[in-house]
Amino acid sequence: MKYLSAIAVLLFASTCFAQVPDDDVNVSVTTEYIRFTNGASGTMIEAVRPITNYWSLGYAQVIVPTAKSNFYLLGPRYDTDLQHVFKNSHPAKLDLSLIKLFAGGGLGTRRDDLGNNPSFAYGFHAGLGIGVGTLMKAKIGFNVSAGLIGAAKQAVNGPRVLTAFTSVVNGNYATGVTLTF
Repeated sequence: MKYLSAIAVLLFASTCFAQVPDDDVNVSVTTEYIRFTNGASGTMIEAVRPITNYWSLGYAQVIVPTAKSNFYLLGPRYDTDLQHVFKNSHPAKLDLSLIKLFAGGGLGTRRDDLGNNPSFAYGFHAGLGIGVGTLMKAKIGFNVSAGLIGAAKQAVNGPRVLTAFTSVVNGNYATGVTLTF
């Protein structure tokens, strides 16, 4: 619980030191279902706090019940929209500002399902999302992402968790819903 509290303080402390460029966005929260290439499945919960127009501080918690593992990662995230990427393109029927591209990475810990046995962990994911509307002033979007997650060995002969949650062959991608407040 101490770790979660410390991470929450870090996410929201940026309001004291940085001017957030978009007054409409204070934090976005995403939940994704992940199907890993090694057959495991899990859930990722990610909270992102913008620092500049494109850079954010992100916290991700990945819960993998079949591996009896939880990952807690903190790191940078880059977000932009297709309108920024294709500045000179103006399609008649498509609002490119609604389609977001993102990439993020993080370092942290992997723990067992009881919160014990910490080891170094890392992860990276990238994807795209699309805004679909609002609900009580919260923007709603759907996203799809691909990435990997890994952890250091706990013992010389122990297991090492390193798996991707994308597979072109099997069509495994993480899908989720984002709420932006």
